Amino acid sequence: TVTATIDNVVSAVPLTIRVAQIGQVTIDPSAATVAVGSSVQLTVTIKDENGNALTLSRPIIAYSSNATAVATVPAQGGQLVTVTARAPGTTVITANINGFPASATITVP
Repeated sequence: TVTATIDNVVSAVPLTIRVAQIGQVTIDPSAATVAVGSSVQLTVTIKDENGNALTLSRPIIAYSSNATAVATVPAQGGQLVTVTARAPGTTVITANINGFPASATITVP
């Protein structure tokens, strides 16, 4: 409830604050080929349950690579993250925010 007082007149109005809930997380590009020693930047898009893009001021996204010998990624970051190719092979990079995962396949020839 928000209350205002002017000249001893008090008025109160109920106020409801709704926090947007994450509905979907995606990574772009969802697949990339990267040469050994090079890197690629991935962009994580977060949408609410209605499909509207959410811009978070300081998102903390957990990242992982299922084959760190092939490519590495920082353990945490924002909506832009750099993946660095280390050796030939294929890895899946996963981004997870509040239990919503998304993944990208990185191939290193």
